Amino acid sequence: MKKTAWLILAACIAALYLGSSVSPVIFDETEGQYAGAAKEMLARGDWLLPTNNGVPRLQKPPLVYWAIMLSYKALGVNVFAARLPNALACLAWVGATVLLGRRVASWRLGGYAALLLATSFGFFIFGRLIMPEPFLGVCVTLSFWCLLSALRDPARERAWLRAAWVFMILGVLVKGAHGFLYPALALGGAAIFSEKFAGVWRRFWTWPRVLLGGAAIAPWYLAMETGFPGFLHENFVNEQVGHLLNTRYPPDSRAVPSLIFWGQHLLYFLPWVLFVPAVVWAWRRPEAREAPGRDAFRLLWAWIAVTAVSVAFSARQDYYTMTCWSAVAVALARPWAREEAVPRRYWVIPCISMTFAGLIGVVLWGHIDALMAGATMEVDPVADRDTLWNALHGSSFGGWKEFVPLMKAAGILLLLGGAVSVWLAWRKRAALAARAVALLMLALLALAARGLALKGEYYSLAGAASAIRRAAEPEAMVVCDGEPHLAASLFFYLDRPAHWVNATPAGEFATRHFGIGAETFLDRAALRSAWRSPRQVFLICERSALCVWARELEIAPDRLVEVGESGTRVAIVNRARRG
Repeated sequence: MKKTAWLILAACIAALYLGSSVSPVIFDETEGQYAGAAKEMLARGDWLLPTNNGVPRLQKPPLVYWAIMLSYKALGVNVFAARLPNALACLAWVGATVLLGRRVASWRLGGYAALLLATSFGFFIFGRLIMPEPFLGVCVTLSFWCLLSALRDPARERAWLRAAWVFMILGVLVKGAHGFLYPALALGGAAIFSEKFAGVWRRFWTWPRVLLGGAAIAPWYLAMETGFPGFLHENFVNEQVGHLLNTRYPPDSRAVPSLIFWGQHLLYFLPWVLFVPAVVWAWRRPEAREAPGRDAFRLLWAWIAVTAVSVAFSARQDYYTMTCWSAVAVALARPWAREEAVPRRYWVIPCISMTFAGLIGVVLWGHIDALMAGATMEVDPVADRDTLWNALHGSSFGGWKEFVPLMKAAGILLLLGGAVSVWLAWRKRAALAARAVALLMLALLALAARGLALKGEYYSLAGAASAIRRAAEPEAMVVCDGEPHLAASLFFYLDRPAHWVNATPAGEFATRHFGIGAETFLDRAALRSAWRSPRQVFLICERSALCVWARELEIAPDRLVEVGESGTRVAIVNRARRG
C-alpha cells in the first residue's frame, strides 16, 4: 500500500476516534467514575487522591486521572475533554501495533495489523469508553515491542530491556500489576519453548531494573497506605487477586458467562474475523515454518495465552481480553503479509458475506417501518443492562425504533462497500479490498457512534442531573436509588454530593474501613424523614419503581412531581424551588 493511502486511512481513523469523543454523554460506571474523580481532584488541586463524591476511590493508580486532569486544564471540564485522553490512547495503541507488527515481520504486517485493530467493532466500542484499558493496551503493546526488539537487535538489547521496564512500570501506574505481569509472564512462557527467549528472560531480570522499577511505583502506593492503613492488602489481595479469582468482597459486578464472553469475541473482531480461513491457510503452508516472524509469534501466542488464563476464573467483564488485541490483530493480518500467495477464494468469500449481509439488511429494512408500527418500547432497568449482552437484549423490538435510519444506512453501505470489495478481491487486489473494507468499517463505526449517542440517555443520568441543577435550591439534597457505580455519571454532572438509598456502603474500601462517606448512605426511614422536612429533596429512581416510592413516601402516585428523566430513570422532588 502506498504511503499516501496509509496517510489517508490514518487521517480517517484519527477523525473517527477524535470526532466521536464529542458525544454521547458521560456514561455510568467506569466513565462517570474516572471523569468524575478527575473533576473532583482538579477542583481540590489534589493530584494524589482520586475521589468520587468525596470518597477516596483507591482501586486504581492515578495515571489515567492525571491524563484527564491535564485535558480538563487545557480544554475545560466537558465531555470532549474527558474523552480526549482515551481517544489519543487508542490512536497511540494503533501506532504501537504498527511497531509490533514491524518487529514481528515487516512494516506491511504492522500496517495491516493496525488497520484491522482500528476498524474492528469491539476496539471502537470499548476503546472510546473512559477506562484504563486503552492506556494499558498502549503500555503492554510497547512492552512487547521492546522485548521483541531486544531479541532482534542484540547489540542494543540492554537499551530495549530498559525501555520494556519503563512501559511496564507505566502499565502498573495505569491499572496495577497487570501492566507488569502480562509481559513478564508471557516472556517467561516463551522462554520455555525457545532458547532465544530464554536468554532474553535471564537478562531481563537485573537488580538495578528491579530496584528502579520499585522506586518508580512505590511512592503512590506507600502514600495511600500511609493515609489509609490496610490499603496495600486491599488493593493487591482483595481488588486485584479478588478480581482475578472472582472472590472480591463485596462483588462489584456480575461475571459475564464464559460461553457468552468468548462468543462475543466473534463480534468484537468483525469484519476481520471473516478472513480467519485465510489466516489458517497462511499458517499451514510449509513455507510458513521459515517465514519471517515465526519465532516472534511464540511471544505473541504466550501473550494471548496468559491473558486468556487470567480471565478464565475472573470476574469477567466484556473487555477483559482487550490488552492482547494487538497480538490478535497481528495474527489476523498475517495473510496480507503475502497476499499474492493466498488463494483468491479466501479473499472473495468473506467479501461476499459482507455483501450478502448488506443485501439482507436492505430487504429487511424495506419492511421495517411496517414491522415497527405496532411495536412497543420496553427497556430493562439499568441494573439489568450491566454487560454488552444484557444491553443488547435489554430493549424490546420497539426500543430500537430510532435506530431504523441508521440500520437502513448500514445495510446500504454494506451492500455497496461489500460489492466493491468483492470486485477487488476477485481481481486479486487483496490490498485494495482491505482498504475498501476498512473504509466501509469506518463509515459503519461512525453510524455506531451515532447509535451510542441515541441510546446515551439510557446509560447516563446527564438529563436528570441537568434538570436537578436548574430546579435545585443551594441546600437541596439529591438521593439516588441504587448502587453508586450504577449512577456514576452523577459524579461528573451533579454540582453537589449525592446520597444513596437501597445501596451498600461496603463497596468502597475507604467507606468500609474508615467510614468516609458513610453519611451519604441512607435507609428508607432517613429518606422519609428528609422528604418530609423543609429541605428540598430530589429522588432519582427507575420509573417502574415510582409506585413503590409513592407508597414508601406516603404520596399519591398522581401527586409525584417529576423534574426530569434519563431513559428508564426519573427524578422527582418533594417541593418546587422557592422564588
